[in-house]
Order: sequence, then C-alpha cells, then structure tokens
Amino acid sequence: MIAAVQEPNQKSAKPIADFLEACHLIIEKGLLSKCRVDSLNSPVLHNAKKGMALFEKWCHKHEETGMAFAI
Repeated sequence: MIAAVQEPNQKSAKPIADFLEACHLIIEKGLLSKCRVDSLNSPVLHNAKKGMALFEKWCHKHEETGMAFAI
C-alpha cells in the first residue's frame, strides 16, 4: 500500500505515505514485532520511536494547514 502511494507521479500523496509509514513502523515493526526487546537500543523500540516521530511531524504539518482531523 505504501509503495503504491509513493509512486513518482503521486507527489500530492506524500503526506498519506508518511502517515502509513509511521503506522507501519509503530504497529508492524513495533508492537507486533516478533523481535525480543532486551535493551533500550532494541530495533523494536527504535522503530516505534521513529514511527511516532514521523506521525507527530505529519500531524503537526496538518494542524498548521487546518487540514487536521479528529481521531
């Protein structure tokens, strides 16, 4: 799904791709990951943090444009 939105001709869909990538990192590579969390440097925690940072950036950008929505 993310790859389809990230097509070169879909520049206007970049915010959607960023949102989907953030969700993927938080959920699939974070919460649902089968990797063991054995330290604060775990890839699972790194993915969740990266996804959350992308989501916060995405959300802030849309709040500024007045295009934010209630979740």
